[in-house]
This record gives sequence, C-alpha cells and structure tokens, in this order.
Amino acid sequence: FIECEARYRRSLASFEEKLGADTDHPSAMSIMADYAQHLVLQDKLEKAEKLHRHAMQKREARLGPDHPDTLASLDCVGALLQMRGELEAAEKLHMRALAGLEAKLGSEDPTTLRAMANMANLLACQERWPAAEAMHRQVLQVREAKLGPDHEDTIDSTGSLANILVARNKADKALPLVQHELAWHEQRYGKKDERTLQCARRLSDLKGLLGPTATTPNARTK
Repeated sequence: FIECEARYRRSLASFEEKLGADTDHPSAMSIMADYAQHLVLQDKLEKAEKLHRHAMQKREARLGPDHPDTLASLDCVGALLQMRGELEAAEKLHMRALAGLEAKLGSEDPTTLRAMANMANLLACQERWPAAEAMHRQVLQVREAKLGPDHEDTIDSTGSLANILVARNKADKALPLVQHELAWHEQRYGKKDERTLQCARRLSDLKGLLGPTATTPNARTK
C-alpha cells in the first residue's frame, strides 16, 4: 500500500509541475480518482471522499455534469457516503449517476454496471432485498456474458449475489456461487491467502446453515 500511495503521489506531482497545481487535466483527474480508490482500500474514507469530490468538481467544470467521467466520480462519492452510513444522501447520488450513465453509455457498459452494483449494495443496506437481488443478478448475468464467469468483476458480482441470497433465506441457491468464488480465489491467490481463507469460512458457515443435506443446484445463477 505504501509503495502504491507513493507512486500515485509522484504521478500527481508530475502533472501539477507540468500543468499547474489547480489543473483539471483529464489524466490528472483519473490518477486522483484511482488514488482515492486506493485510499478506500486503506479505510481512509474521509481523505478518499475529499479527493473524489475534488475530481468530480473538476470534471463537472471541464466536461459538464452529464459526462460519463463526471457521473463515475459522482457514483464514487455516493459509494463512500454509503460506507459512512449516509444512505439517503448516497441514494440520491447513485440514482443520478446510474440514470445518467445508462442514458450515455447504455445498461451493459462496464462503468454503468459498476454504478448498478453500487446501487444494488445500497438497496441491500436498506434491506430492500428483492430489488437488491434483481439488480445484482442483472449485473452478474451481463458480466458473465461479456467477461466470462472467471473475470474478477464477475466474481465480485457472484459474491454480492450470494450474500443477498443468504439474507433472503436462499442459502441453497447461494451455495454454488460461493463454491465457485472459493475455487477462483484458490486459483488466483492460493489456499493460504487471507482472501481465500475468508471465502472458505463463508462457505463453511453456509454449509453449516444448510446442514448435512446440503446439495449443489445445477445452475449457479438460477
């Protein structure tokens, strides 16, 4: 993390040196947005929100409020508000971002799908389970068709849908999703990686919930 943070800082410093400290160059804004997401992974949410808001404001001024880059920044701010428990404010931003991205890019564009997944996560936080399941399932189906079942984004959707199914007392439907997720983690990271171990614990808990009669349905996304 420290090495990545230093790299982002050097990149931003380079743009500021060449173009001025207040630059709104699209490449600089992209680096800033990536840096903000890196801070999210470090749980530095307040700092990440400031960077995302700054990128959003710069993009809106340069590109306009309906440009996909501006809407993507808007969605990132919404996701951070959601993580901080400000669900009502987050919903407004997610709805605006998703509507704009669908209009500009279509419902199957990767940026639109990310916004849709964030909206589905918000619905889950609000315990609006049927709507959350339907939206996560839509994202998963498109990602499977376009990216394949083993793409990282598809795996993220697989885990998200599994969590919703468990919350809706559909543990038997969640089982094959988590099994696929675990197999992917084992192949990608190895069996001893903490991400793999976390997934293995989820699967163990799920099997415990289902009991000794647990079976695996034929289709993963039914």
